[in-house]
Amino acid sequence: MILSFAETLLTCPAPGARLWAAYVLAVPGARSEPYADLPAPLVDDEGEDERYEGTVAGQARWAPDPDR
Repeated sequence: MILSFAETLLTCPAPGARLWAAYVLAVPGARSEPYADLPAPLVDDEGEDERYEGTVAGQARWAPDPDR
């Protein structure tokens, strides 16, 4: 359920929402494999949010990796 919610936030105008969503999709590893391609468009997104460390792009590069 949280993974599908995170999916909807990947296109949110707020950088903090996109950053959080990319992070949430990366955390579960293999369980988020169905969502693996979704963060790809964000790898150049330099959006930041004071509540989170890093950028949207940084989290998107941690996209779901079944080998992790």
